[in-house]
Amino acid sequence: MKMPFNMTKYHRVQPSPWPFSVAASTAIFLTGMLEWLWNYSLLGLIWGASAMAFGCCLWWRDVIREATFQGKHTKLVQRFIKTGMLLFIASEAMFFFSFFWAFLHFALSPSFEVGMTWPPQGIVPPNAWGLPFLNSTLLINSGFTLTWASRAVKEGSKWSAAAGMVMTIALGVIFMAVQMKEWWDAPFDIRDSVYGSCFYMMTGLHGLHVLGGLIFLFVCLIRLLRNHFSTARHLGLLCAIWYWHFVDVVWVLLWVMVYVWGGWTEGSFLQYVSKGLHLS
Repeated sequence: MKMPFNMTKYHRVQPSPWPFSVAASTAIFLTGMLEWLWNYSLLGLIWGASAMAFGCCLWWRDVIREATFQGKHTKLVQRFIKTGMLLFIASEAMFFFSFFWAFLHFALSPSFEVGMTWPPQGIVPPNAWGLPFLNSTLLINSGFTLTWASRAVKEGSKWSAAAGMVMTIALGVIFMAVQMKEWWDAPFDIRDSVYGSCFYMMTGLHGLHVLGGLIFLFVCLIRLLRNHFSTARHLGLLCAIWYWHFVDVVWVLLWVMVYVWGGWTEGSFLQYVSKGLHLS
C-alpha cells in the first residue's frame, strides 16, 4: 500500500522519561517554594531545583543528539518547530497582556480603596530615568549584540558569534543585578496596594523570562563552541534569538507604561485622563 506522504520527512519521537521527570521535579520545586515562604526551609526548593536542572539537561541532550548527530530534524520538522516556538511566544505575549490590562484598568479608573488617584496614596513610584532607564539601555544593547552574533553565525564566523553571545549574556546578567537592586531599594513591596501587586508581578515575571532567556542563550553558546551550528542549520539559536527579542520588547513596553506613564504624579496627564473617565 502506497503511503499518502513520505514518513521519512517526519520525526517520530521515541518514549522518553525526561518530560515526566521535569514535570515531577517542577511540582517539587513549587512545593518547596511554598515551604520556604511559610517555614523558611530550603530543602524542598534545592531538591526540586536540582532535579529539574538534571532532567532538563538530559532532555536537551537527547534533543541535541536528534537534531545535530542523527539528522532527524528535517526541513519539515524544523518548520513545525518554528511554528511551535512562535505559538509559544504568542501565548507568553497574551500572558503579559493580561497584566498590562490589569495595570491600565486600575491606573485609568482608580477606585475609592486606593484614594481615587494613581499612583495610590502613600506610594512613591520609582524614578523611570534612574535604574529602570539603565536596564532599558542594557536590554536594548543586548538585542544589538545578539543580532551581531546571529549575522556572524550566518557568515560562518564562529568566534565573532561567540563574542556577541557572551556580551549578550553579560548584559542580561547585569540587567538582573540592577533589577534586584531596584527591588531591594524600593519604598514599597508587593503587599502595598494594587500598585505594588501589579508592579512586582509584571517586573518579577519579566525577570523570570530574562532568566529563562539567559539559560537558553548559554546552552546555545555551548553548542556554538562545540560546532553544533552551521551557516545553514542553527535552528536552536534562531529560537533563542526570537525569545530574547520578545523579552526586549516586553521590557520596553513595561518601562514606558509602568515606569514612565504609570508613575506620573498628581497633576500629570494620566491624572487628567483618569478624572475624565470618572466624570464620564
